[in-house]
Amino acid sequence: MRKKRLPYFFLSVSIWFGMYHPLHADYAIRGKPLYAIHISGPSLVESCNEALWVYGVSEKEVWEINPNTWVPVSKTPIQKKNISGTLTALGCKNNELLAASFEKKTKQVLLHRFSKNTPITLPGTGLIRDIACNTKTCFVIRDEVYQSQNFKDWEKIGLPKSAQLPKLKRKGKEQYHFLNWQDSFIVAQGTYIRGLALSNETHIFLDSIRSAVVLRSPQKTEKWESWGFRRGNLLYAKGMALLDNQTLVISDVGLKLLSFFTLEGAYLGSLGADGLLERFGYPVDIATLGHKVYVSDFLNNKLYAFEVEINPDHPKKLGELEVIENLFRNEAVQKNFSEIRCLNCHDGLETYNLERYLNLEGRHHHPTPKSEKVDCFSCHQQHHESPSGTVVSQMGEIETVEKLPFQLRKSIPELCLNCHAEKGKKDQNHFEIKKETLQVKAKQVISCTQCHKMHQSETHLLKEPPFQLCVTCHGKSQIPKSHPLAHKDQTIDCLSCHDTHGTQKEFHFARSSKEKEGDVCLKCHEDKKESIGIVKHLKIDPKIDKAKWPGQEVVCLKCHNPHDAKPKTTQLCLSCHTAKKATHHEKDIGKLYERSRLPIPTQIVLEEGKISCATCHDPHNLSQLDHYLRPRRESIKTVCTTFCHKPDTIDVLFDKYHQRQKKIKKGIEIP
Repeated sequence: MRKKRLPYFFLSVSIWFGMYHPLHADYAIRGKPLYAIHISGPSLVESCNEALWVYGVSEKEVWEINPNTWVPVSKTPIQKKNISGTLTALGCKNNELLAASFEKKTKQVLLHRFSKNTPITLPGTGLIRDIACNTKTCFVIRDEVYQSQNFKDWEKIGLPKSAQLPKLKRKGKEQYHFLNWQDSFIVAQGTYIRGLALSNETHIFLDSIRSAVVLRSPQKTEKWESWGFRRGNLLYAKGMALLDNQTLVISDVGLKLLSFFTLEGAYLGSLGADGLLERFGYPVDIATLGHKVYVSDFLNNKLYAFEVEINPDHPKKLGELEVIENLFRNEAVQKNFSEIRCLNCHDGLETYNLERYLNLEGRHHHPTPKSEKVDCFSCHQQHHESPSGTVVSQMGEIETVEKLPFQLRKSIPELCLNCHAEKGKKDQNHFEIKKETLQVKAKQVISCTQCHKMHQSETHLLKEPPFQLCVTCHGKSQIPKSHPLAHKDQTIDCLSCHDTHGTQKEFHFARSSKEKEGDVCLKCHEDKKESIGIVKHLKIDPKIDKAKWPGQEVVCLKCHNPHDAKPKTTQLCLSCHTAKKATHHEKDIGKLYERSRLPIPTQIVLEEGKISCATCHDPHNLSQLDHYLRPRRESIKTVCTTFCHKPDTIDVLFDKYHQRQKKIKKGIEIP
């Protein structure tokens, strides 16, 4: 008899209200989202001593979280625990948190009891990928699996590669379509990344590459495998935890889901970030506590919590389905899959580079995990093959190598110019700068990597902030005496005035020489705009000024040079006004005020406490074009009469100052 079909409207409403869901209708899993907390770059999560512990790569902090109230109890920088480097694994032994560290520079790998400051040295090589403990024994996973009961004496347990182990006999129809297909791959012979130590002397290990779960007991060691991309398969298995001591939860960073299995490998169902179909970003690690599952989502910068209900007696089984859904055919899965494929090994499975994939404001990465145009393979050979080429040091020394580093496809800058062709114009970019043309420490500038770093760098992928980076070649002698400085809501640094790409080399890469670029000096000193071309000091001589700086701002450089020590104003003025003369007015007025304990008038311009030409004159003043006198005459006179001059003679002295100086110069006696 033919079954009646539900009307389309009823089916649609059922789907909308959650009465039907393709991932849940035929399986035994129900997930209720509880909380999601923001943590920068969470990579590890562990339940220990009735608390949740989460490690954030970004700030290198361990969070302690109350799993019931979801309130952070504390955040501890690992540096405060005398742990250098980064953490690669967390574990728990008798309610004591354990942590494994890795220091890149020294290649040192240590185990730490988080409450103590004495690190533990371990046998073996490579990163510690996981720590699994029961009340008696702790296991650590490195190149091999090692165990200890006292953290002092360690022994290798001799766990065979998963490819060599017999397969667990499953009941019912075999649905694993990719059985043994990876046996010819060297990398897929058995790489263990996660472990669980059960109280009944049964231990469980996860081979991430084969998606194989190994069950080890005193009697036997066997496995089941589930690699693939359909329901019931694991594409890139990563995190593993045990729910209620009988259900395996495995996070899949490829399909971006949590999958649930019995210990015998029977598939129970999957959960997404919303408890249904929404994919996680990168569920790198998971932990369980009672009926709750906690997910550390590295790329989404979140820690998720779910309450899970399992019904193992659900009547519909995987083997009875005629069509098995392809979970890879999902927009969220395919969007950045090439990046995920690389991150799957660089997250600690083979090497540790998680900090390069941090998806945070202020941290920059080329490419970003959200990039749709450029991915890892745009620059790197995924099969670890590299041609010969050249590498350039920070100071411009060139070295020819048989194989380029980092599996690069081409030498830099040739590789960079594939996409950034406009950066290769020598007359408009900071290329081919030779030491002979500029007094700099660097021999030459010919490679993008002398300024840029592709992974986890500053704004514009710079190796360091602009000011620090520029002086590595230009030297501290080029440090401006008045800049960098804070202006309004920004900091004025080298790149505020210069742009090394798309500007004219002949004008020292001044931003004003860039197409559609505005002012440089006048961008901050707006009040001086109206003076240019009118005031005698700010008139442009095209024959003299053209080669110094583009546009009208060249006149600023007649008196100002932000890279040089500021000259004394009187000295600067007398370089042109040769008929004038410096006098006793360079007396230190500031010290006189200091001795008399009088406040210096705030309107008075002094130079290092002394009177200078600028005390009386303002070369930018439009109101007094004849003598450029400052409008604060009475205030200036007050300073003059405070210590030296009589008030009844100050007007004559002030108004006829330069005439009197000429007579003094000629030897004429002044009454």
